[in-house]
Amino acid sequence: MKRLANAMFVLALSAPLLCPALVFAQKQWPSKPLRIVVPFPAGGATDVFARMVAPHLSERIGQPVIVENRLGANGTIGTESVARAPADGYTLLMGTIATHSIQQTLLANLRYDPVKDFIPIVQVASQAYVVVVRPGFAANSLAELTAMAKQQPGKITYASGATGTAGHLFAELYRARAGIDIVAVQYKGSTPAMNDVLGGHVPFIFDVILTTMPHIRSGKLRPLAVTSAQRNRVISMGASVVGGTPEQFAEFMRGEAAKWGKLIRDHKIAAD
Repeated sequence: MKRLANAMFVLALSAPLLCPALVFAQKQWPSKPLRIVVPFPAGGATDVFARMVAPHLSERIGQPVIVENRLGANGTIGTESVARAPADGYTLLMGTIATHSIQQTLLANLRYDPVKDFIPIVQVASQAYVVVVRPGFAANSLAELTAMAKQQPGKITYASGATGTAGHLFAELYRARAGIDIVAVQYKGSTPAMNDVLGGHVPFIFDVILTTMPHIRSGKLRPLAVTSAQRNRVISMGASVVGGTPEQFAEFMRGEAAKWGKLIRDHKIAAD
């Protein structure tokens, strides 16, 4: 499959921390536990990354780091809660391309500004998406899936974590490029979407390597394609740590916002 893009998982703080009188001027920071807000359900890739980061961050700063899931509205509820949190350096966000590059184009009434309301810390990781099907599904490759969809327009469904998620947009881009008519079944998060694919209720899904890999290895799911030029390497390695400076991260987010915004406008994708 032609390389599309990868998912990003990021740490950010509320933007008022730019003020010099605030937290980073305080010699005693941190003097209490920190929170990492995950704006998606437990068990999804964003949650997994947050729980991987938390113990290492806790060891570095000498304070507990608590992961809190505040889900709803495709990540906007939890993200807004961080934007409105006290600017004291104790509330962080584990964001994604959905929260910081997609929603600003998709939602006209977004109640936070992903640029002005947050300070980027670091891009934690990047990983490809994989197209996976349940065992027994007739297609054994993306070409076969495309052929099936052309023979049965509007009949083949796929699971989506929500309108405007990266998985949904990847599927829509695939639909447009392949010239097929497939139907999204929308869920409130990638975890319930994946559960219905595993249960045989929906035939396939675009999801991140990290959460699909255990099911691929156990034989519960079968991969058809990945959003990367190096299929075998991506599937064997899963996610990759990115790191870098806050400035590099900010530049990356601007580029992602432009790219995904164009896709949403060109294909007239609208929130439910």
